[in-house]
Amino acid sequence: MRTCLRRALIAVLALLIASAALWVGAPPAAAHRDGCHRWHSCPSDTGSYICGDLGYFTYCGYSSLPSSDSGSGAEDEEADDIEAPDRPRTKSAKAVAGGRVTVIVTAEKGSRIEVRDAEDSVVRRATATGSAQTVTFKAKDGDHTYSVVAVDSADNASEASEEFSVTVDASRPEAGKPVVTAADAVTGAVQVSFEAEAGARYEVSVEGRKEQLSGTVGDGGMVRDSLWLPNGSYRLTAVVRDEVGNRTRTEVAATVSLGKLRPQVRVEPPVGGGTTQVEVTGPPGAAGIVSAEGEFEPVRLDSDGHGAVSISVDDGSHRVLVNLNDAFGRSGTGSSGTFTVDTIPPALKLAYDAERAKYGDVVLTVTGERGARLALSGAGEKRSVTLGEERRTFRWHASPGNYKLVARLIDAHGNINRTDVTVHVSDDWTVARIRNALLWTAGVVLVLVVGGFLLWQRRRAVIAWWARRRENARMAAEQRAARVRAARQEADARRHREALRRAQEAYERELADWQRTRDGLAADHDFVRQLRGTEYSAADFRWGARKRDERVLLIASASLVEVRTRQGVSHTENTGAGEIAVTDKRVLFAGVAGRREWAYGKWLHHEHHEGAAQTLIRVSNRQKTSGVAYGYGEAPKVRLAIDLALAQAQGRHGEVVHGARAALEAHDRKRPTAPTGD
Repeated sequence: MRTCLRRALIAVLALLIASAALWVGAPPAAAHRDGCHRWHSCPSDTGSYICGDLGYFTYCGYSSLPSSDSGSGAEDEEADDIEAPDRPRTKSAKAVAGGRVTVIVTAEKGSRIEVRDAEDSVVRRATATGSAQTVTFKAKDGDHTYSVVAVDSADNASEASEEFSVTVDASRPEAGKPVVTAADAVTGAVQVSFEAEAGARYEVSVEGRKEQLSGTVGDGGMVRDSLWLPNGSYRLTAVVRDEVGNRTRTEVAATVSLGKLRPQVRVEPPVGGGTTQVEVTGPPGAAGIVSAEGEFEPVRLDSDGHGAVSISVDDGSHRVLVNLNDAFGRSGTGSSGTFTVDTIPPALKLAYDAERAKYGDVVLTVTGERGARLALSGAGEKRSVTLGEERRTFRWHASPGNYKLVARLIDAHGNINRTDVTVHVSDDWTVARIRNALLWTAGVVLVLVVGGFLLWQRRRAVIAWWARRRENARMAAEQRAARVRAARQEADARRHREALRRAQEAYERELADWQRTRDGLAADHDFVRQLRGTEYSAADFRWGARKRDERVLLIASASLVEVRTRQGVSHTENTGAGEIAVTDKRVLFAGVAGRREWAYGKWLHHEHHEGAAQTLIRVSNRQKTSGVAYGYGEAPKVRLAIDLALAQAQGRHGEVVHGARAALEAHDRKRPTAPTGD
């Protein structure tokens, strides 16, 4: 019995030892735990499956896949992360109050957002949320251009976002202290005026009351607005905000003391009948009574302080009174003064002379009101006059026929009277007119006969006189022709002398221009041939670290130029004054904006802008194009020095010297020719 029990215990112990050995030595079998099966699909428990072949190690007991060739479970080296984040997106960039800039950025979640300026300096960092987020940072006053870069945990930097430009303004807007005038007796208004920055928004509030003013400051930089307040003492506060939200606050004390109102009354009398229109001006919302000759009408003024009513009065002289009360209990009376109502048309009468009309004459007599305006038309005539007297006569000749004469009379009050008359015009011949016509005809015939007889009696003298007259005319014509020829020859000679003088002056100008150009080309040729440069010591080399055997060819005053992009349009901007040095190895700039170097060994392209006196340079070690601006007087030598130094560095020095000599020789062949006297 004991032997059997001992054997059973030994078998159980052997089984436990075998199970422990299998657990330790076989990773595939050990991997098949519940947690692992939740992440992987294992085909069998035979040990042929390595849990984690899909790249998952969670709950499997490994930090990496076991080695397939050694089976030792050693971890593979983790691969390096070299993939950069996606390019960030930006929108709604704007400058706000206090010199701050806000921009909405969308970047890869967990990456580091870096806002960089035009100098590629980081001005703000933030952690990306993966969705659109607002990034805020401060900047100095002026125009700035920024871009956004996303950097992951492995320091891989994304492509820079599209550039955005803002104009930063941290200065408070200008605003003067408000000036408050006394209340106007007509409108009850208190005028508030002050100077402020043009285009800014303003708000004026009254302590303890709801009345306030708001609006935009005009181009003149002056605010003038009105308030309506009851009598009393107040404190007014004016707040001016510029476009980005900077604000300036000013205060002033004011006292309103208005005893009586004096509303204005304007009357428009009726024309030809109707009612009289009365317009009242006073405080907005005021109410009262308009009265005239026993007629009473209520009136209430609108928000602009105007009201109108109609009253009926008879013809004659009248006066309108207005009693008005404003919203604050103040009252007053206004009067229109005396006015006249006249609705009766002016008297008008026409009469014509029928006897004179028989012989083609229209004689019309007009009787009407003195001072009225008369318009008369008909029978081929139009007249417009003011009657100085009550009666006036008009006369004119007309062809035979029947005519309708129309007269229109307007008095000083606009009343109109119109009347017409029909006139018959004929052209009858009287005995006297026939006798006169025959006598005139007989007289003409007698004069012709007598004149002809006298000419026949003296025909020889007349013929001789006519011959002398023709000869004198011929000689006078020849003399005139001779004078004309002489004048023409003199004019031709004068024009030739003037043309020769102008040609000589033009030749002298062209020769002077040619000589100036030649002097410049000769100076450029000598500059190219003799340019050797100066070798400065390291202590005197003020443009940075001096290179070995480096010689300075030219020094000139200049400004650093950067190429900016704003709203998709590129432009150049001078960022600081300084000095340019052209050496045999590079172009250097030193100034308030720092130092800049363009080495000939990294030179890609350069472009001289003659109109702007600039040279823009692109090199392989700098992403953006930059350059220098210099004075117009130094421009030729600066450009020539840069071209020559670059040519020397590239082994093309002879081409530059030959080009300068060829330009000089070509210019010599273009020397102007002096004009001749032919």
